[in-house]
Amino acid sequence: MKIVTNVQMKKVGGLGRVFSQFASYVRRSGTPIEIIPLAIGSVADGPLSVSWEPYEVEGTVGWSARMSPNFYKRALAQSRTLEDMRRAMAPLTEAYIRKLEEIQPDVVLINGTYFRPWCLLMAARALGIPAILHYHGSAEQESVGANASARQLARAIESDFADDGPCIFPSELARVQAARSFPISSRQTHIIPNSVPDIFFNQASTREPQALGFVLRWEPVKNTEFLEALFERNEALDEPYRLRLISDLLPAQEAAIAKPHLSFLPPRDTADLAAFYASCGAVMCPSLFETFGNVAAEAVAAGTPALTGRNTGVAEVFQRVGLERLIADFTSPDDVFALVKAIIARGISDDERQRLREALSEDVIYKRLCEVVLRAASVWK
Repeated sequence: MKIVTNVQMKKVGGLGRVFSQFASYVRRSGTPIEIIPLAIGSVADGPLSVSWEPYEVEGTVGWSARMSPNFYKRALAQSRTLEDMRRAMAPLTEAYIRKLEEIQPDVVLINGTYFRPWCLLMAARALGIPAILHYHGSAEQESVGANASARQLARAIESDFADDGPCIFPSELARVQAARSFPISSRQTHIIPNSVPDIFFNQASTREPQALGFVLRWEPVKNTEFLEALFERNEALDEPYRLRLISDLLPAQEAAIAKPHLSFLPPRDTADLAAFYASCGAVMCPSLFETFGNVAAEAVAAGTPALTGRNTGVAEVFQRVGLERLIADFTSPDDVFALVKAIIARGISDDERQRLREALSEDVIYKRLCEVVLRAASVWK
């Protein structure tokens, strides 16, 4: 069976890596699925049009394109209604249509509900290709911090995902969030958390108790306002923590929030990311909303406690495997600092890592995902 799926390139700790894990499992398990990624990245000098080029990610061959980050901004500026957005986004939708006509997939696996997934969904609809929605993120939540018009359009985009095809959610939280935007009561729904690769579970711990790690895209939904307050408060502690931030900040943004005990680190590959987690005393994930929360799961898999908020999907997994102590409230930096010392001292036990492995290993998670995809495809045939 041939599946086309969308992948976002150059995303910190995000969907590109999740896709490569899935593709790797499909290859080694012999599952009868051929996955073809369509990857679109935003680059400063990218064109407003879309031109496909051959693309390979860890042995899986697909197609990639790069476009200007102004594409979506211009579409927003030109649009007042969903139909306006549909017309403004037509070049991207048409590019997806051309590629789908060429590939002729059996199924389109839609990752997320933001503007790229939306355009791929419209392309699949135009060609009558069945689609499965893998709900990695909320368009509405992604637009936190945007103006009222942009948020209204984001909600309208997400509400347009009201198809009858199956939906896969990484958490119950994600399912509830989606139900606010489009009807799912009559649809096949599945809760399948994101997986964690073995490389994290096999990582040896080298924890430095005074080092706190952060891995995130620097945008409001990640609770960056709280983080700036935390960075500031850290400098006033008798023994400040060494803060290590992996993000996508531009130099001017780094300069604006720089602190003596804050280091800015570039994104890294999976092996180096596992080593980074293992070197921290704790990792902090204060997002206002996460449909899952890969960073927290990966850090704990690497043997490092990771604090996450209740409004994250990974908190559901932590509750199931006995890690409730890692679910925190990120309102007051002082309260977080009061909590984190004991969290670092206790660490993560081998038994806790094993329980998390049994819940989130690639073989467990991707076997379930493949079963859903194959079952859905057999029904459509």
